[in-house]
Amino acid sequence: MIASTPPAEPVGQRVYIDSLSERTAKLLVQDAQGTWLDFVLPRSLLPASAQENQWLLVRIEGTAAPDEAQQTATLRKQLSAQDDGGDFSL
Repeated sequence: MIASTPPAEPVGQRVYIDSLSERTAKLLVQDAQGTWLDFVLPRSLLPASAQENQWLLVRIEGTAAPDEAQQTATLRKQLSAQDDGGDFSL
């Protein structure tokens, strides 16, 4: 489901750069219970100066869906309506 109303304020969180590869960055973030969770992002989303063992402040801000998101949602509805749930063959 696509959210149409962004949150009122951005959310900021400190994250730790655990590792970097040519294309990806593995980041660690602590949840509300204190558990460290890891997630992988394209390295291109990080600042060019980002290095392993560095801390970043990540802000997550909601935004309106891009135009193509609405087109995708419409296509999914059309395909779902045509799907009988049975097997398919290639």
